[in-house]
Amino acid sequence: MNTPWAALVWKEWRETRWKMAALALLMAGFVLLTAITVKSRPFDGLLALGTLIVGACGIFVALGVAGGENARGTQQFLASLPVQSWRAAVAKLAMGAFAILTPAVALVVCVAAAQALATAFDPGNASRFALSQERPAQLLSKVPEALLMLSCVGLSFYLWTAAFAVNSNDEVRAGIKGVGGLVLWMLFCITVSNAAENTPLQFLSLTIVSLGPLGFLTSVIWDPYVWWPFLLSAVGHVLAAVWFVRRWGVESSLGSARQPQIPTVVTYWLSPPRRSITRALGWKALRESGPVVAAGLIGALGLGTLMSVIAYASHESFSRRGITTSYDWIEESVESLTFSFAFFGFLIAIVCGVGTVWGDVQPGINTFWRSRPCPPSPWFWSKCVVSLALIGVAFSLPSLLPVYGIWYSGNGVQMVINAALGALVGYATAVLMTTVLRSAVYACIVALAAAIATVSIVGNRSEWLPSAEARAALFVGMAGMMLLVAWQAFRKDWSVRG
Repeated sequence: MNTPWAALVWKEWRETRWKMAALALLMAGFVLLTAITVKSRPFDGLLALGTLIVGACGIFVALGVAGGENARGTQQFLASLPVQSWRAAVAKLAMGAFAILTPAVALVVCVAAAQALATAFDPGNASRFALSQERPAQLLSKVPEALLMLSCVGLSFYLWTAAFAVNSNDEVRAGIKGVGGLVLWMLFCITVSNAAENTPLQFLSLTIVSLGPLGFLTSVIWDPYVWWPFLLSAVGHVLAAVWFVRRWGVESSLGSARQPQIPTVVTYWLSPPRRSITRALGWKALRESGPVVAAGLIGALGLGTLMSVIAYASHESFSRRGITTSYDWIEESVESLTFSFAFFGFLIAIVCGVGTVWGDVQPGINTFWRSRPCPPSPWFWSKCVVSLALIGVAFSLPSLLPVYGIWYSGNGVQMVINAALGALVGYATAVLMTTVLRSAVYACIVALAAAIATVSIVGNRSEWLPSAEARAALFVGMAGMMLLVAWQAFRKDWSVRG
């Protein structure tokens, strides 16, 4: 390339182009599945759910931006090039932001195309494809607004996750740092907003909240015609981008300047060696997956507890004003805890699925442990069983147990069961894709797509499988088949990327 900027952009384009294609296919498939599986008004609420998916895509892309170079061992090589590190950081951040726009554009284009085709070929049935109560022609005029909202949400998650996780050793650690930072910030925002509600500090609390992730939403909640939260949110996101550019590669370059030293081995606190290979591998899996599950458990408990406190505060507010209502804050609190555990369990299952085999398939470690007297099969299955047991005990059981005593209609039960089974499929897909692709970001994207597709097609199609037990068996069978394929790929060291 003729200039350093052109060379850096070309490098990032080569690394990002397939992520963009995968994200576009994910969103197009999501729209197609919605149109096929939902009988009446398939796109009702599609933008809301699509916004969550675009936000998740922003997090996944940020993991590769924040920890991809260290995971591949190329950070030191980039630092040795005659190019300032901030230029490489700007090129990496800009290309990742460009990739985030892909699923947002794909969602809006696919919805608009579906409505245009329905209007052209079946005018009498065109209203079925309208969002909410909008007519297709009216909705097409709102395409720029929808595209702006999706892009802002995706870029917000992307920039702040990259800022929280900058210079991570790999994508899995980047996910823990990034998601942990987002969860802590959101808990802080909810606490501050509710504590300062209807007090003189409310303006100050809104100002603080506007500076962080998704800060522009405060304008929508507070007053859509107020412009200053958008300005503060833009300032906050620029500061996050500047933090990433200033910090990217700094710790690695400082670390390379230090003289290597032989660490002092301290053995008095270590337990005796495990007497069997299975117990040793189980302990290894527990040490690897335990921190990830613990972080998700803290987030689920924190979010659920905070929502319970808000429910109790609303109940007390009604009581003080003498308003009689059927609002049951205990039931509302249990519902909040249940959905919190189900949501975090879904995300943590994908992260744990990547982490189960991610470290073991890296070039140096993969060659080392395969030369040891340890068969690959116990190595694989021990880690899978321990990780699944941790996820089930920490998230699935707490989300399933309260449901049967509260939601008698069965809708909440089926929703939580679908989330738990979708987490199982997401875990199995993440293990398979990590083993075959050797890429954490691609594995997360494919696992998210597989889990959403499975829940959309199987979980809500009672006419295909009327029995809930049959649908659950199909979920488990699909996950089992993917784990068997992943086991064979792990045992024989198969990979698409070498």
